[in-house]
Amino acid sequence: EFALLVDELHHHEEAIHIADRLWELIAAPMEVDGHRLHTTASIGIALSGTNYEEADEILRDADLAMYRAKGNADLRYALFDQAMHDRMVHQHTLEIDLWRALERQEFRLAYQPIVSLVSGRTVGFEALLRWQHPTRGLLMPGAFIDLIEDTGLCLPVGWFILERAIADLALWQRREEGLEAGVCVNVSGRFFLQDGLTERLAELLDRYRITQGSLRLEVTENILLDHDNFARERLAALRQLGVKLYVDDFGTGYSSLTYLQRFQYDALKIDRSFVADLGIKSDAGAIVTTLVRLGQSLGMQVIAEGVESEEQVQKLRGLGCPMAQGFWFARPLTSMDAIAFMTGFSALPTATVDDPGARQDVQQTVRASDAS
Repeated sequence: EFALLVDELHHHEEAIHIADRLWELIAAPMEVDGHRLHTTASIGIALSGTNYEEADEILRDADLAMYRAKGNADLRYALFDQAMHDRMVHQHTLEIDLWRALERQEFRLAYQPIVSLVSGRTVGFEALLRWQHPTRGLLMPGAFIDLIEDTGLCLPVGWFILERAIADLALWQRREEGLEAGVCVNVSGRFFLQDGLTERLAELLDRYRITQGSLRLEVTENILLDHDNFARERLAALRQLGVKLYVDDFGTGYSSLTYLQRFQYDALKIDRSFVADLGIKSDAGAIVTTLVRLGQSLGMQVIAEGVESEEQVQKLRGLGCPMAQGFWFARPLTSMDAIAFMTGFSALPTATVDDPGARQDVQQTVRASDAS
């Protein structure tokens, strides 16, 4: 990276003209050791003005504009503008709020049911992160999950999710003796590879004393691809703790059969994109059938994600898929509403976390059931 300071410009079009000339010079082919090479550049432009007081400020904005250009293959250059500034301020404010969110206990867990397509019983839940922001309301992960990865909060937030899910699971098992449903927690690569993971998780399992096998960690295929031997050793150590291991979003990564054979997972989850295509693309059913048979041939359970219609449920049943999750069964639930769902209230409109207005109907029905 390098910067150019150009003075005596009277209009932004002049800066753009210079950027175009610079880009064309950089893009001109070069001869290196008998090879003809081509290169390109991404250029960010920040215009001086009364708002700048320090040199670092204009460099910062030019850098942001450069990354805007870098993120769009069709752009040679990007001009820093007010909209870009507003996004920067928004992201910076959100980052500050994120650091306070753990301390203020603003994070919440929602639980999406995983249902047997054979018996109709709830066989588990996936724990989903939500942020109850003090001024912006309930935020979905898409609004902040990338910032968590970028700001170093991945590990503390990951441990919050894991401990809260285990604590809720322990509560369910105390209230409902013989409960078979477990909880799936999605684990990022960075969290999965940290030192002391196995020991700390063992301490949590010992503290809450949940049923062995009721905690399921979801990992992506890329963890094994990127960290072959180490990853398999870590997976084996987690298996020794009685933790089940699921492959998440299967079919969207490299889907290497070699890595599935090297380590015996307990389940694979078919990515929602394949489920969404059922009834739309002619080959979608064949792909789902292949994934179901692959999982079953390797002794794995199979779960379809993102089910949103009865038509998809019927097609998945017809294709032999044994389990599924998605909005068709229920919106993400609070911990207490998850108990109600497990104990026979699956027909209730229980969108209680992402749609708090529905909670009152659920609670009234549950209280009436308890009274009787």
